Amino acid sequence: MQEKGDWKQNTPFDPSLVRFLSELFPQMDEGDRFAEICRRFEAKEFKGLAITLKEAAFMKLFCDAYFLTKIRNKAINAKLAKTNSD
Repeated sequence: MQEKGDWKQNTPFDPSLVRFLSELFPQMDEGDRFAEICRRFEAKEFKGLAITLKEAAFMKLFCDAYFLTKIRNKAINAKLAKTNSD
């Protein structure tokens, strides 16, 4: 997210995550929960933090969705440009 300009280092990550989730999944009600998880990880406040398998699976889905929507086209175009220049 930093490379794409969607998050700046040394700033909280959760607003960037919530913004992305709101854009891609506008009907999702769990955005606040995922923001809380991010805040707790950034603050290294793990005591009492329980993450369900469902939440872990959703985080994987969110990462995949981000890569597919934000990074995939750039990577494909770079690969095509390299192939065409060879």
